[in-house]
Amino acid sequence: MLEDTLSNLHIHHKDSYLYTIRSVWNNRHPYEKMYWSEKLLLVSLIFTKLLMPSFRVRHYTEKKESYSWALDLYHFCIPLLFFIILINHRDNSIIIMILVTYLLVDLFMSILSILLLSDIFVKKLSIRKQFISLACNLWEMIFWFALLYQHYNALAYLSQPEQPVHALWAIYYTLATLTTVWYGDIGAINTNGMIISTIQMLYGLIFMGIVLSAYFSKVNLRAE
Repeated sequence: MLEDTLSNLHIHHKDSYLYTIRSVWNNRHPYEKMYWSEKLLLVSLIFTKLLMPSFRVRHYTEKKESYSWALDLYHFCIPLLFFIILINHRDNSIIIMILVTYLLVDLFMSILSILLLSDIFVKKLSIRKQFISLACNLWEMIFWFALLYQHYNALAYLSQPEQPVHALWAIYYTLATLTTVWYGDIGAINTNGMIISTIQMLYGLIFMGIVLSAYFSKVNLRAE
């Protein structure tokens, strides 16, 4: 009876998520039997997604299809918000950095969902829509790391180390690090900068490598 009720609900619904958590944990998932480590990972991921703002936006837009544009607006507004914070030098506010970090966790959960939950929450999406969403996620990640560099004063011009780094140069360094290209004009000057750069390189490999390869594999399969 519960399964029949849930089948009529949109995917991003609290009851659907909670039911899926119970199904995975009790080995009643319809696709495969899972060992405890895999179950713990998936259950933790699904539960964390319930706490993310993107879940609430998806819940609202799927419940009211006439407001489907709200999800696209959300994807566009988050990178724009980060950019506005960056160019207005609001990166020193602890509250703003906590908010920005929370939104980046939301992004990280979305990436993991693409990789680990695609066989659980199956929903047909436009290829173009997915591409736009990933592009917005990419810029969100770029602006977030630029905010981190500015917050910790982690960058310096190598020719003029005493001069404060402008926000646009922080974005430039973030893009250079993401693409593993370094021109020798700006770099990390302290331990925080090296740690952030290392995290960004690893994060970039995950995003650019695994996610995009999985995405284009899906494109190729649909084309076939």
